[in-house]
Amino acid sequence: MVEECFELQDKCEDEVIPSISEEEQAGSNTVGLMDYIKMIGALVLVIALLYGLLKFVNNRTKNFQQSKLIQNMGGTTLGGNRSVQIVKIAGNYYVLGVGEDVQLIKEVTDDVERQKLEEYFEEKEEEFVQKSPIGHLILKWKSRLNQPNKQEQSSFQSLLSQQLTEQKEKRKKLFNRAKSKENNKDG
Repeated sequence: MVEECFELQDKCEDEVIPSISEEEQAGSNTVGLMDYIKMIGALVLVIALLYGLLKFVNNRTKNFQQSKLIQNMGGTTLGGNRSVQIVKIAGNYYVLGVGEDVQLIKEVTDDVERQKLEEYFEEKEEEFVQKSPIGHLILKWKSRLNQPNKQEQSSFQSLLSQQLTEQKEKRKKLFNRAKSKENNKDG
């Protein structure tokens, strides 16, 4: 059969390959408006899924960080290996300067400032969830991940908070003792 087609190509093409009209050929090569809309819709869907997946993974790692005692709440670079970071440790906020070494710039002790920081970070989290295409799923997973660890976290946080308070008092005592020695030498 194949040998016959090679020998008699004209006859074989007519029998095996049905003829396609010029109208069908012209219609199959054009791309219509619906094809463009489908293509753009598929692209938007893929981008939305990638964005949602990225935000979900980011939020999930944030949830794992929340179960940790120390949370980096955010910061900004100041250029050349230097930045300012806000860190939450056992419910207390600290402003740190990070460069070649880490310096405590400020401990947020004022309740009003602490409340403002908490409200700010809660607003940012809510904005993220509202903008996310899979925000309701993120909220469900977040609630599931946070529930079992609350008792362990609160006991550990209270212990750490107690130890940090003790260290703070010791530092104040040492500072006052050094200051009194300095005053005694001057007087």
